Amino acid sequence: MSVESVEIISAIRSDHSAFTLSGNGLEENERGTSFWKLNSTLLNDQEYCDLLRLEYKNWLEEFKGVSDKRVLWDPVEYKIRQQTIIYSKAQARKKEKKQSN
Repeated sequence: MSVESVEIISAIRSDHSAFTLSGNGLEENERGTSFWKLNSTLLNDQEYCDLLRLEYKNWLEEFKGVSDKRVLWDPVEYKIRQQTIIYSKAQARKKEKKQSN
């Protein structure tokens, strides 16, 4: 992207200034999946909980080089999200198939 113009303008009801930025060279991207939030009802699903417990041990082994627990949380959270999406889609397909029969 290259910047075409920058303009500092007065902001309404603030002692800070706002700015506008114009540029070119950005391609339009297709929208990806939206904000993800854990469906907490899955925590009542024993199969799901067992799956995460099993996978958690594997993830800890995978990230054993990370000693700071705060840093470790990011990749583990990502893995939880991945596994949850896969599990939820599979459950939805099972439910859909059952309803169509």
